[in-house]
Amino acid sequence: MKRTDHQASKKVYHVHVGHFQLKLVCRDEAEAIRLARRRLRDEFPRLWDVVQNLRDERFRIRIA
Repeated sequence: MKRTDHQASKKVYHVHVGHFQLKLVCRDEAEAIRLARRRLRDEFPRLWDVVQNLRDERFRIRIA
């Protein structure tokens, strides 16, 4: 199977927020934060407003 440029440009990121850790495949750190927010809102619907208002600095990101 041939990989497209779009797929090749994606990386695996580990995102930590407090005690919560996510492994995400995305293009850059901004997308990693955006996807992490979405996943946190889905997993903790009662805390959606807290998750939405977290500063970007609260998300610790590293490339896997």
